[in-house]
Amino acid sequence: MNKNKVTIVNNNMKATCVHSYTLLNSLLKLFIINFHTYSTIDKGRFCLLLSVLKVSFISIIHIYCFYFQLKYVNGTLLVSVELADSLQTVYDYCQYVVDLYVVHKYGMLFSLEYCRQYVSLDATLGIPHWTDAKKRFKVVIKSFILLWLITLVTDFIAWTIGYGWLITIHYGTSYVFLFIRLLTVIDLIDQVTNVGSRLQAVADYVQQYFLWAEFAPDFIGDSINHKKWLCFEKVNDTDRNLKQAHRLEVVGRKDAKWLSRCYLLLLEQCAIINRVYGVRVRYFCCRP
Repeated sequence: MNKNKVTIVNNNMKATCVHSYTLLNSLLKLFIINFHTYSTIDKGRFCLLLSVLKVSFISIIHIYCFYFQLKYVNGTLLVSVELADSLQTVYDYCQYVVDLYVVHKYGMLFSLEYCRQYVSLDATLGIPHWTDAKKRFKVVIKSFILLWLITLVTDFIAWTIGYGWLITIHYGTSYVFLFIRLLTVIDLIDQVTNVGSRLQAVADYVQQYFLWAEFAPDFIGDSINHKKWLCFEKVNDTDRNLKQAHRLEVVGRKDAKWLSRCYLLLLEQCAIINRVYGVRVRYFCCRP
């Protein structure tokens, strides 16, 4: 591998699922729900010990707040409200435990290979769409966090006016678990964005290959140029020349059959995403 290829791979490493968005990864690690944490066995053991300490702390705080609610608050509320609050509190914690189980189960199995496949894909396809995808994703994460902050502030003010700040603080764990659920959804959107940006790169290569008809016989070129492509984007001569030069370097002058392997790798990435996030998102939809 020459120096240029090493530089390309190193640059692409920064655009993989591990480095897609620093703030999101930091928040996921804070609550131990980032399955990329378990990238190696040794690191996994250290992370497991750290995770146990974090989970123990969160569990103690949650149990204490739940005890406070049962002893000092529930007697002043309607029975239906008490039951709903109790079920919601228990469900939030159980849902978090499911998150931890799924992340630990699949993190050590899939994380390293999952990211290696993205490095391989990026070294082959490049990352022409990742900048735009990252900008859109930043808007998504900021919107989710802003929505959570508005909910937190408005509810806190309403609860404080009605019941005082002490009781309101003891219900704060519900908003922590709500934030964890939002992080899981944002993480899922991030992984889907990763797949989508690489899939768009594959589509670009296919479109450029078949629209570049100068080397094809006339009857094939006419058929291709007059085809109504579903995702057709008109390309000017400058962009076409640049993309054609890159295509000839990577694809070669014969065909684009190698793209099938890239597509299969993306299908494997989707299968991993379904296994890691499918059950967790299903529990979100079943919350009481």
